[in-house]
Amino acid sequence: MKILLLADIQIEQDELDELQRRFTDLIYENTGIDPTYFVEEQDYTDYPTYIDSDGDVRPTDNYLRTTCADISKRYSGEGTDHVVFLIHEDNWKSPTIWGTNYSNVFSGYQVQYCRFDRDNMANSLGTLYHEVLHSADALIKTYTGVNVAKVLGVSNWDRDVVHGKGAGYDYIRHNENQSALQYISPWLVESYQKRDKIYQEKIGKMKTIVTILTQVVALLRQIFNKKNGITK
Repeated sequence: MKILLLADIQIEQDELDELQRRFTDLIYENTGIDPTYFVEEQDYTDYPTYIDSDGDVRPTDNYLRTTCADISKRYSGEGTDHVVFLIHEDNWKSPTIWGTNYSNVFSGYQVQYCRFDRDNMANSLGTLYHEVLHSADALIKTYTGVNVAKVLGVSNWDRDVVHGKGAGYDYIRHNENQSALQYISPWLVESYQKRDKIYQEKIGKMKTIVTILTQVVALLRQIFNKKNGITK
């Protein structure tokens, strides 16, 4: 489970470390997965938004698309699984929501748009956990073919589990519905492993190409830099 945090420069390092620690504990204790984090600082004092059909303010598709396309080039696609736009509440532009998820929409990533609460780490953890869990069913269906809503006996993963409308589930605000996370953990592990295998094979091929090109360059230089005996 590789997570790229596009973290607001207004978030203090110790706060970011604490959020990662709490999220890691939550995921590891329920799935055995130990998340890997990449962090890139971002200035969110201004970012493009629009108002959707529900009246909620959201980042524009073009902004998300271009950002993720650049990430895909730099991380060779599967070099990360999640891209999290982690925005300090002082820069947050979506007053009616605390986050949202985009699964497999932008460069094949699970993208989370999350508000960071400066006063309550439990809220920041809950938002990140909530939005990441929204992506679980799409990720699993993509890489294993398993419909986790069906195996859990619910009709809609997002509504019934993450939003707590199903019997036995609560709306995720902090660390709710860990039993569901535990249940789907084998398929989550398999999904992340399959993405990593794709990544490793891709990197291996790239290394082979670089090696071949290096050999070709060396051979060409040999041709143009011959010394067939040294004259006096």
